[in-house]
Amino acid sequence: LDLRSNPGGLLEAAVQLAAQFAPPGSTLVTAQGRGIMGIDAVNDEDAPIKIDDSTLFETRARKSNSGTTREFDFVAAASDEIAPWRGLPLAVLIDSNTASAAELVAASIQDLDLGIVVGQPSFGKGLVQDVAT
Repeated sequence: LDLRSNPGGLLEAAVQLAAQFAPPGSTLVTAQGRGIMGIDAVNDEDAPIKIDDSTLFETRARKSNSGTTREFDFVAAASDEIAPWRGLPLAVLIDSNTASAAELVAASIQDLDLGIVVGQPSFGKGLVQDVAT
């Protein structure tokens, strides 16, 4: 998976990509904020939240320790039919221009022991971006 010179992008795209390699039920990313991807942080239930008709991942929200924000877990949900390459050997290529959401994809793959990350140290941003509505 070549992420060299990939400046990243939106959180949803990163999660959709990482979910295609991770086993269902694996937490890909945890983000904290008042609301993410149009999800309002008012709901107190730790239950799946449907974002769209995506079958790649689901989102769970819970109160953070501060009580003023919420934590959002993005959990892989792709079936083997959608991601038949799951389990194949995987190397993720990164360089100093790999940033943001691309770093999250590489980190998810590495943290879940789904493959190896090869190349130069990345840009180091490691933040998520969302479209304000």
